[in-house]
Amino acid sequence: MKHDSAPAPRADLRAALRALPSVDTVLSHPHIASLRDGLPHALVTSAVREELDEIRERVRQGSAPDVSVEAVARGAGERVVRAMSPGLRP
Repeated sequence: MKHDSAPAPRADLRAALRALPSVDTVLSHPHIASLRDGLPHALVTSAVREELDEIRERVRQGSAPDVSVEAVARGAGERVVRAMSPGLRP
């Protein structure tokens, strides 16, 4: 009997990617919603999308990152803070 193990990892990958919250779900998280009050919507939305893109890539590479709304909101919030922090200037 032939066992094909390829579909299981692919199915696991699809399931992991489907488990990611939507951009709108993350934007409505209280931590992100509080950032949206004082910052440009485009900046916050971009940070959420970038965080989700990074997590998607990590999943595709075989990692098992935390895909909870809280984790994505936390990561996106850190991105916003970094974007708003003044960089090193010569």
